[in-house]
This record gives sequence, C-alpha cells and structure tokens, in this order.
Amino acid sequence: MFKEDIATEETDKWILAELQNAIKECTLALENYEYSQAKIALEHFFWMKLADNYLDICKDRLHNSEKRGKRPEDQLSSLCPFC
Repeated sequence: MFKEDIATEETDKWILAELQNAIKECTLALENYEYSQAKIALEHFFWMKLADNYLDICKDRLHNSEKRGKRPEDQLSSLCPFC
C-alpha cells in the first residue's frame, strides 16, 4: 500500500504498518456501524502510537539535518502526506 522508498528508517516502517492496521480497524468498524470502535481505533493510533511514540522517537532526526539523509522531504512525507 505504501511506497517502500518513503520509509527509510525502521521507525518509519513501523508507524506506516501501525497506520495500515488503524485503517483496517477503522474500516471494519465503520462497515459494521460500530462508530465508537472506529473512534477508539483512530484515537489509539494518533495519541498512543503517533504522538506518544513515533514523534518522540523522531524528534532528533527532524531537528538535526545531518540525521535526515539526502532527501529531508521524504522524512516529512510520512508525517504530512498532503504537504
């Protein structure tokens, strides 16, 4: 589902896999009219996985240009796919 060249770090691959799981959970819940379960799946991903874990792990890489690699826009594309 996601391009392999975007996720260069293991943490990027992990968060993309978690996002994929959240999308599946949310889709299944919405198809079964379980709106509260869809909301819980979204909240769990955004607060527990993305905000608490991924962004905390990636802070140094985002602020330190030497750790970003050759293409910094690739590092940010997983955080802001609409930019």
